[in-house]
Amino acid sequence: MSKFITEISDEEIKKYVEKYKILNKDDLSKELDSKLKDFRASSPDIKALDLKLDFDTFVPDLKKVICKDLKYCTNQKKYELAYEKLVPIIVPFLITAAGIAISVEIACILVIIVLKIGLDIFCECP
Repeated sequence: MSKFITEISDEEIKKYVEKYKILNKDDLSKELDSKLKDFRASSPDIKALDLKLDFDTFVPDLKKVICKDLKYCTNQKKYELAYEKLVPIIVPFLITAAGIAISVEIACILVIIVLKIGLDIFCECP
């Protein structure tokens, strides 16, 4: 089980980027579902609230962080970076924005799924 956020290290993010960037969106979604199932089972608060946890649960937070806070559509050139550079930029914002204490690993998977969708498409840039 991933440790939960107390401190985010670049090395930890890098490890997850290397592990997950090679997977396609379907395999990433399966991995995310598995990690969220484990997270839900190990979190009494989430279990008690009977929250459904899946990718769609985090879309509003992802859109807020990437599209609004980082102003992706107006700063596209700035963010034309490799996964290794983008994920460490976005993950700390996502963890702060998410209403629940997700792990670094879950945050990395979420961000990599969005990157595979494409930021222009995800943020609905003109």
